[in-house]
Amino acid sequence: MPSHNEISSTEKLLSMIRSDDANLDNFSDTFTTSPSPEKRRSVLTRLTGIFPLKNPITIGVDISSVELKLIKIIRRFSGQKWQLLGQKCVPLPPNISRDSQQFVAFLRSSLAAFCDHPKGINIWTVISSSNVEVRYIQIPKVRKKEIANAVYWTVKKEFSFNEKENLFDFDVQGEVVVKGVTKIAVTAYIAKKEEVERIKTLFSQTGFALSGITIAPFAIQNLLKTGWLPTIDQTTASLYIGYDRSHIDIFSKGSLVLTRSIKAGINSMIESIAEGIIDHKKKISAEMDKGIESSTADISEAQFYDMELSQELLFSLGTGTSSRTEKETGVHLKEEEIFNMILPSVNRLIRQVENTFEHYTSILEGDKVTNICISSGIPFYTPMINHIEEQLGFKVNVIDALDSGKVPFLGAVIPPASISKRSTLGVAVGLALSDNSYTPNLIFTQQDEEKETKITRINRGIFSIFLIIMAVCFGVFWWVGNSADQKKAVITRLKQQIEQYTPLVDQNLLLQMAVTARSNQQNLKISSQKLLPIVIINELSNLTPMNIRLLSITADLGSHVRKSSKTQEKHVVVNGIVSGDPMIREASLVKYIKRLERLPIFISPEVQKKKPESYSVEDDVLHFILKLKLV
Repeated sequence: MPSHNEISSTEKLLSMIRSDDANLDNFSDTFTTSPSPEKRRSVLTRLTGIFPLKNPITIGVDISSVELKLIKIIRRFSGQKWQLLGQKCVPLPPNISRDSQQFVAFLRSSLAAFCDHPKGINIWTVISSSNVEVRYIQIPKVRKKEIANAVYWTVKKEFSFNEKENLFDFDVQGEVVVKGVTKIAVTAYIAKKEEVERIKTLFSQTGFALSGITIAPFAIQNLLKTGWLPTIDQTTASLYIGYDRSHIDIFSKGSLVLTRSIKAGINSMIESIAEGIIDHKKKISAEMDKGIESSTADISEAQFYDMELSQELLFSLGTGTSSRTEKETGVHLKEEEIFNMILPSVNRLIRQVENTFEHYTSILEGDKVTNICISSGIPFYTPMINHIEEQLGFKVNVIDALDSGKVPFLGAVIPPASISKRSTLGVAVGLALSDNSYTPNLIFTQQDEEKETKITRINRGIFSIFLIIMAVCFGVFWWVGNSADQKKAVITRLKQQIEQYTPLVDQNLLLQMAVTARSNQQNLKISSQKLLPIVIINELSNLTPMNIRLLSITADLGSHVRKSSKTQEKHVVVNGIVSGDPMIREASLVKYIKRLERLPIFISPEVQKKKPESYSVEDDVLHFILKLKLV
């Protein structure tokens, strides 16, 4: 869609409307454009990839001027995507304020009877479009972190609003190319905080917390986005005729691209009928030749009564039913006469629709509107539908979200038989199809979504670490278990081998083996005794340093035959001298004794003599005699 200025476009359109019809000066018009919202990442969609969740149930609550409309729909993750679980319309109690406790009690009882239980249920409701501004803007291509500031200041520049009194939110649509320049398309929403808080407080007092608040145009868009109603490829429009206001929405391929709210609707038709009744009574009075004063008094007294009668006559169009007789009302009017009374109001509404289409095609350069669907709180009168078709020049359809012949999601629920009654439930059905992933939510803003995204990212990180730890623990557990199984298998195999082994052992064999072992041990002792002198001389020669000379070695190895019970001591007597520096002779001898002490065959070295002596004419030596016990 090309770049445009919303405020200037609105002013141009208002000027065009005023020039066409001076009687429309009292209408307060608001033009806004909005493309199809891109899907946001909802908490539900993110979590379904980690944990299996139950099929969510959503209830759409539409509180009109005369009744409470409730729709219950379940969303399935497998098989049929949607299923209608219930629908209900409850007349509002008369003469009760929306802010009173009586209305809270009425809403609480109605929701409790319809919901069965409040846990696990999402509740969406609608806020009046007059309390919400929807702006479609295009900002330069910036980094993701800078989009919020760019959107805020762009909207702030084009549409001044007070942050304390208004709620601001936006939805990034994606990149668009305008005159060769890449920009980011954004839909911004500005709502009155007071009204949003009032609705939240109303439902919180009932014990049923709201999951979302949106506007009627986006509820109708849900019908197309979710496939509840077939999406029309051509550009189509939706006209909702309400009591105080009506709104015109234009959809391109199922996405909302423009919405306009006008101050005209059912009440203006009722006023037209009331004025027609007064004129009708004036004619009757003139025919009966009554005085002017009495006629004026009669008309003045009947003013409020005529409004009540006018509403009854309007709702009886096409049905032919009325709770009061002609004698009670004093009025005899045919359907054609009643339709002629509301025809000026209908024509003014048609002109508003035509001007909206012209604004969309000429100023916003949109495609030509080729279809229109209407819904209203009054029964559809065939001549009025035909008149609208004739004036607009194309087919007029009725929004029927509960048509059992076209909608495959109704299940076992029996919708109302009247198409007029079913058409009033279109907004409620759209509310029950709402989800944060594709429906703008005034109580779940972009900031809330960013916080939720951060929390979800942290939770995912924790969950990933937990999975890694679990995987490591599982791997260790598997490795330990596998090792234990392998060792058990080895033990089992060895047990089987032991059980199969049968050695030929008896007492005689053991005695023979003992004799052989004793004989071998005795032979080893005799051999060791024979080799002991050689071992002694070898060890002494290896350990004796150059400055020590051995003069004699005497060994007492005992007798080979034991003659008494006493153990004979075996020892070696070493006679030698220490030469060299007199200052280190003592140290050399001590070092030599320590070396001998470390040998495994000697124990308890004992110095029997240690005395300096003259060994030759030139040198003196340290003469020593050592006694070494043998093991």
